[in-house]
Amino acid sequence: MAVAAAVARGLPPPDPMNEEKEGRLPVSDPTVMPSVELDGATRAQQIESLILDHAKPTMERIITHFLYASSLQEADAHDVVATVTLRLIRKLQAPEISERDPIRQFDSYVARLTYNTIYDTIRRRFPERTKLKNRLRYLASSDRRLAL
Repeated sequence: MAVAAAVARGLPPPDPMNEEKEGRLPVSDPTVMPSVELDGATRAQQIESLILDHAKPTMERIITHFLYASSLQEADAHDVVATVTLRLIRKLQAPEISERDPIRQFDSYVARLTYNTIYDTIRRRFPERTKLKNRLRYLASSDRRLAL
């Protein structure tokens, strides 16, 4: 699917065997590649477009699920969107995206970032729940009588 998206956008398909070819950073996802290769105001516009067109729908889908399925509230949802957007901007505006941590699939990266931010919010909002969960996990793993 990533190859088809690259061809549709007029970009060369990603080459997983030689990602540093032609001075490109090791970012395989073709939706991210244009924002990495540009500089200045054009790069900022590309990042904004990337967030609004690709990241926002993914974030909204995940957050909507948590609004109905868990104790996430509307104010928390706005905080999650703001936090994920800020983290994405920081990642995409970095002078170079780390070779150790490239964005392979942008949608998956946004989804994971959104889930982690939601879980952080729930842990911060309900510390007693987190404490109980950790204690139960410890008890189940340390007591042989409770082994499954």
